Amino acid sequence: LELKPMSIEVPVTFVADIQAVQFVEIRAKVEGYVDQIFVDEGQFVKKGQNLFQLSSMEFLEMVNSANAKLAQAKAEAQAAQVEVDRLRILVEKDIIAPSELELARSKRSVAQSGIAEAEAMLKNAKTGLSYTTIKAPFDGIVDRIPHKKGSLVTQGDLLTNITDISEVFAYFKVTENEYLRYM
Repeated sequence: LELKPMSIEVPVTFVADIQAVQFVEIRAKVEGYVDQIFVDEGQFVKKGQNLFQLSSMEFLEMVNSANAKLAQAKAEAQAAQVEVDRLRILVEKDIIAPSELELARSKRSVAQSGIAEAEAMLKNAKTGLSYTTIKAPFDGIVDRIPHKKGSLVTQGDLLTNITDISEVFAYFKVTENEYLRYM
């Protein structure tokens, strides 16, 4: 019997934690009832695809109210400008004192700041309205959906998770000696 050298592979097993390249919790930014659910658990979704629609009537009313306040502020600013123009002519003809014109200019400045305030309120109302439509932040797979249609969700409630498994990372727990031996 003759001994011959040969290579033998010894299988080694390791415990690994496998994680997706992206995993994001999808939470409600505003309170409302779940009006529609556009996806199902386990479904693949594209970035920007609608996932949920929360009740938006009160946010629509806030946008309408902000639009009305903006229109009112613009009308007040226009009226203040007309008053400044009218008083300027009277001051130029020495019919009234210049202090009247300065007062009208101050009122015009207040009216113009009212426009800026109304525009900010409108932008804020539109932002709140946009939070009622929840969209996918990236391509991925929908996880469990704990709230069903008609459920009341509050700000911060978990609606689902989106996971991108186009790439996964495996985290192995090995000793330093094993690591050095394979490197």
